[in-house]
Amino acid sequence: MIKYVYWDVELEFSRNGTPSSVYGGVSLNPDTIKAYYGDFLQAPDLAEETAGRTSVEYKSEAEPEGELDVKKEKGVYGFRRDKAGPYIMDFMVKACIKGAASVSKLTTQIRGLKNQLSEGLEVAPVEIHFHRNGSVVSRADGMLEIKGKVSGPQGSRQIQTWKEYITGAKVSFSVNYLDTKIITEEVFRDIWEVAQRVGLGSVRSMDKGKFTVVKLEKRES
Repeated sequence: MIKYVYWDVELEFSRNGTPSSVYGGVSLNPDTIKAYYGDFLQAPDLAEETAGRTSVEYKSEAEPEGELDVKKEKGVYGFRRDKAGPYIMDFMVKACIKGAASVSKLTTQIRGLKNQLSEGLEVAPVEIHFHRNGSVVSRADGMLEIKGKVSGPQGSRQIQTWKEYITGAKVSFSVNYLDTKIITEEVFRDIWEVAQRVGLGSVRSMDKGKFTVVKLEKRES
């Protein structure tokens, strides 16, 4: 008989008692949004609502008294969202788990672990909303301006992007995996210990998206 192991998990975007931010990485270009929701998902009402929540609603840290230049719209990124608010998806949590297991060398030390995490592990729900002070976070807190350089056939050029962020929120979800004895309780807890440092969301290379595991409880199915 096939058995599964179930865990309830809650993460808080904070480190050492200090609130931290998680950043979105989905294009907020209205044309892209309308094409995805309106044409691909056949949900024109949601397309209009989502496209309306672009970066121009937010005052940036760099330009506190003004709105973003429309010319920069294609460089604006944020979170997937529905009528309740922004959310992250199950595959992002799964990628974080796999990344933590890889960087800690557990996937090379434990035979079969890499495949188990890829094929035998599931995160639910699919859409994971942010919560803060007992309520669903209905919108992002603001935008962060990121500048850099890229090199191409025509030489080096400056780039400028804007990223939505949410600070000090929590996310809750469940994780289940096949009970093959490959992922022991100790291994699962070790993975989350490292995952706190791996982080979630965009801009992780700049040490963003760090969190603290505030709940990690094993339960019956």
